[in-house]
Amino acid sequence: MMIKERWVGALVIGLLWGVVIALMFYFIELDPKISWLYFLFAPLLLMALGLVVYLGGAMLLIGYNSMSKEERTKYNENKITSFMGVSLVLLSFIIFPALMYIEFLAVFVAALILVLLYVSISKRFRVDAL
Repeated sequence: MMIKERWVGALVIGLLWGVVIALMFYFIELDPKISWLYFLFAPLLLMALGLVVYLGGAMLLIGYNSMSKEERTKYNENKITSFMGVSLVLLSFIIFPALMYIEFLAVFVAALILVLLYVSISKRFRVDAL
């Protein structure tokens, strides 16, 4: 149902992701012994999951899918899927350099923790907060 409303945004996010990753590969020299596919697997997986969630895949969100129907009515599914989808795509940008340089791993973990804390603490996603 949300796919029709958000397909243009998902297309723009996917194209932007491709351009940024292509620029990263252009400016970062990889060791020829290491396959570049290794560096793309985790970011591509996060990006794909982010786009699926962004397009309305709320059932992929842990915790939300285990709630009863009565509990789910208390939350705005549109806001949750939008925020988590974009967050997963942004995390896919961060994990790319984290795979190459250990210093970026702390940035990835910190960003992941902040996103999860915001979602769990914020009342922004509740229906009564509209």
